[in-house]
Amino acid sequence: MKIAAATLAFGSLLASCQEEESTVAKAVLGDVSSMTFAAKNPAAQTVTVYSDGDWHTTAPEWISVDPATGNGTTLVTVTANENVDAGGMLEPRKDTLIISGNTLASRLIIIVNQEGDAYRKAEHLTVDKIAALADGKAYILDEATVAAVTTAGFVASNGTANVYIKSSESVTVGDVVSVKAVKGSAADEVTVKSSGTFDYPEALNLNESIASYTGETMDYVTVAGVVSGGNLALTVDEVDYSIKQVDCPADLKLSNYNGHKVELSGYTCGLIGAKQFGILTTDVKDKGLDQLIYFEDDFEWFAPWTDGNASIPDDVAANSVGSSPNIFTTAALKDLLTEFQSRGYGYIWGWKGQEWSDGTPDNGNKQTMYLQKNYLKFGKTSYNSGIILPALAKINDTDDIDLSFDWCWCMTGASKPDIMTLTITVSGGGVFENGTEISDEITSSQPTEDDLTKLEWQHAQVRIKGATPTTKVTIRPTNNDPSISSTRKQNRWYLDNIKVLPAEGSTPGGGDDPNEVKLPVEWSIQTDANNFNETWPLANGSATEEGVSGYIASVTGTGTIWYNNEAGNAADLASGKKKTKLDIQALDPRVTGAWPGDYCQFKVPGVVSKGKKVRITFETRTSATNPKYWKLIYLDGNEWKAAAEIKTDKVEGTDVEFTHAMNADGATNVKVDATVTYSVKTENVVFRFVCQSAMGAGGDMLTAPNGGTWRLAVTDISTTEWQPRIQWGE
Repeated sequence: MKIAAATLAFGSLLASCQEEESTVAKAVLGDVSSMTFAAKNPAAQTVTVYSDGDWHTTAPEWISVDPATGNGTTLVTVTANENVDAGGMLEPRKDTLIISGNTLASRLIIIVNQEGDAYRKAEHLTVDKIAALADGKAYILDEATVAAVTTAGFVASNGTANVYIKSSESVTVGDVVSVKAVKGSAADEVTVKSSGTFDYPEALNLNESIASYTGETMDYVTVAGVVSGGNLALTVDEVDYSIKQVDCPADLKLSNYNGHKVELSGYTCGLIGAKQFGILTTDVKDKGLDQLIYFEDDFEWFAPWTDGNASIPDDVAANSVGSSPNIFTTAALKDLLTEFQSRGYGYIWGWKGQEWSDGTPDNGNKQTMYLQKNYLKFGKTSYNSGIILPALAKINDTDDIDLSFDWCWCMTGASKPDIMTLTITVSGGGVFENGTEISDEITSSQPTEDDLTKLEWQHAQVRIKGATPTTKVTIRPTNNDPSISSTRKQNRWYLDNIKVLPAEGSTPGGGDDPNEVKLPVEWSIQTDANNFNETWPLANGSATEEGVSGYIASVTGTGTIWYNNEAGNAADLASGKKKTKLDIQALDPRVTGAWPGDYCQFKVPGVVSKGKKVRITFETRTSATNPKYWKLIYLDGNEWKAAAEIKTDKVEGTDVEFTHAMNADGATNVKVDATVTYSVKTENVVFRFVCQSAMGAGGDMLTAPNGGTWRLAVTDISTTEWQPRIQWGE
């Protein structure tokens, strides 16, 4: 009986508790999710609480809630204490106000913020201390110099340590600034204290150290490589690395130099991918064309839509098929589709009973192009699709080309492969090696067995003969109807890294030209074989005329060196000094009174084909009292381009571009050695060595032509190595 009584009593207690618990809210909602209060005299704010039972509140000590408990729908008033003391506003504060029911799910969480002075207790830190500071910490930087400017901020430096600061404030390199900021957030205050120049420290050469470089600190570096797909590619000890620009101004973007050799300077911002470092760019030096590229796209320009977006999958890397957003139908990708089309891309689709069609598809079934992590996915069940590349406008006339790309077929969630092939077609000019406008099928080496297949990139390459500037290439599944070649009625596939190059062994521009320039061409200086005694000298008061005066004929091959003194002669006549002339001294052809605008021209007649490399070598010098800065340029089609690395110096407040600086001693020759690659078919090989400034080699500014000289010379006449020469480059 006692046991029964006890059991009865416990059952009654349990029932009573259950009745009590049943009144606690299972759902709590509200009409606000955050509140922000002023630091001084903060006004009360309200939230309407909706619940199906009892609720209670949990609040930080500086927040008061009335009522603190309740039931059902209730208007709750929230007040905050002042965030001040005798010294003024305290630091901003942030916490949570929780209105709870009986489960973690039945909670209303309100973020409560209160304004304050973030810098009330902020430390005054140096650049090196800020670099090591954790994100979210406020700091005051009293003084640093702007070393680099990006699209969203700048690099502040004290000469040894560097830190990136987000800011919309307009600053320039050399500005001395003070900063108030919270690490990781945009600066609240940037004050320019003075303006000047910034002396960059000796750069760390990444070509020499990249194998062991960690990128854990922000270092000033220089690195040379070849631009491919908008990134800088380099190989060290047979390992491939790349450098990706971050937050880069438009005028410094590597995408302007695809296919060129460049030297990049800037500040590293960490390891951002496999063997890939980020860089905040300060300078790009174009070293000339390395490889003629007719077209290239690795789709890294998708980054504004993919970076930090967890909804964009990377199926191939994950070897798993995720849900990809449709580029045609996803509102957030509208601008990407517009950009895709503005770049000249087209789209093609097909299905059972419907041959291939191109243009803008008019319904969702035809719209089957999906976004991956900086590459594309095509197709869905019963519907095939592909891509049309932009016209190959960089081709001059006709050329044989090699098209390459990476692709792979897709698979189901159960690892069943979409076994398929691709076919490439051309229009607007060109045929494949099979003699038609339709390629042989492109196959994959991916495993075909269910459960064994995997997503792995396949590299494909085909040759197209006789491509033209209007040639368009289409890459698509072989059959318009997925059911023809796939038991699963789907041909889904991925595409990346498209590149079009001149075919190996081809001569860009349509084959060998019968009028192609004949090289090498050589001249002879400081030898008894001098053949310019009658053609070079010219007295004061006259301007030279090409082919008539002031020139030297070649001794091997056909070509001329000619000095154009029109600028110097005009300046000399205006000054009345009567100094300018061309003469010969110690078997050197020389010019007295060289002046900005004068140039020495090296010319070889004939056609040079697009893609060909040509090298020029010679020695030169000036007196200490003749112009210091000279620029070597060459004619590429109808455009004059720098033939060597461009450098700059500020002369009387103006930036002067040059490729070569004469030695101040007036006696030591400067060796000129440059190789250029022609981007278009060009009539004649023409180089010019142009006088750039009236700054004398000895450092004095010149006011008029004087008795100093410029000359062609040879240091060692026992060898012909440095006699003036134009030859094919390697």
